[in-house]
Amino acid sequence: MAKKMLVVAEHMENYKRFSEGPVYEVFKKTADQHGYDLQVVYDDGLSCEGNGWRDAALKIEVEGPGWVKHSPEFLEAVKDASVIIVSFSAVGKQLLDAAEKLELVAVMRSGIENIDMDACREKGVPVCNAPGRVSEPVADFAVALILDINRGITYVNKFWKPGREEELLPPFHPELYKDLTIGLVGFGIIGRKVLHRLKNFGFRFIAYDPFVKQKDVADLGVEMMSLDEVMSNADTISVHARLLPETKNMIGAHEISLMKETAFFINTARGGLVDEEALIEALKAKKIRGAALDVLKTEPLPDDHVLRTLDNVILTPHMAGMAGNMFVVSAEIITADVANFMEGKPLKSQMK
Repeated sequence: MAKKMLVVAEHMENYKRFSEGPVYEVFKKTADQHGYDLQVVYDDGLSCEGNGWRDAALKIEVEGPGWVKHSPEFLEAVKDASVIIVSFSAVGKQLLDAAEKLELVAVMRSGIENIDMDACREKGVPVCNAPGRVSEPVADFAVALILDINRGITYVNKFWKPGREEELLPPFHPELYKDLTIGLVGFGIIGRKVLHRLKNFGFRFIAYDPFVKQKDVADLGVEMMSLDEVMSNADTISVHARLLPETKNMIGAHEISLMKETAFFINTARGGLVDEEALIEALKAKKIRGAALDVLKTEPLPDDHVLRTLDNVILTPHMAGMAGNMFVVSAEIITADVANFMEGKPLKSQMK
């Protein structure tokens, strides 16, 4: 009897996307080439909270997957699955106990907040992810915000009065000085793509990443520093770290207090990396020049939230990773590692 590769969709739009068309063909090709039966299943576990799967997915990022309850029908589908591919669906103890033949969990994104890693280790089930799946659009978006906030493109509408241009004194740099220092918090795939896109501006680049040694990136034109040093020296800080228990609120009141009063703060990574209250206080008191935020502690942001009232903040609705082909790219990245597993080869992106 053939083994089963189960692809899990956490909402109906993805169920349709994964069940037909180019994304389905990526999954089908991998299953067929390795003699696996392919099944795509809808998991209603993330529809049991508030406004549905989006609210639940955000809750998982904060609290983990343990609270999610799957339907009996879904648990029956996972019972004989050897490989389970998920996006935002929860892989917790309930699923792992039900999946009697499970050999691999594959996550179609870089974050693994929806996976109970301790339970997977206990069961001896390896986990792999899809690093860099939205690295291109996120890097593009981060660069756009860096240029926007420094050049004042979005800010102009808040300050410009027709016929009174001489009174225009918005909180941005009037020109992009060549000696501007860009600080990158996290220097993995996305951080490096941001540097690559900006390097011809002649900026200075500094970065913090505890997993990167200076000798390994010497040819990229970046100085690796401590987090405190990056926060103190950068004119614009752009966050590209992964949200893990040890990185939650890694940029807190202390780190923000080190920033220059003329510095900008940009976050296109995860809201949980930043102490939002400390950032708001710094913005209100003009202790830093401004911020551009695509990710926040609460999403969607309430209409009456204080961040909407500040004239030195640019807000976007968690859209940095949106790209028309991201699901195909994600499927291609994750199935490449799934194929490695099926062929008995080491996983390239196994999570520890």
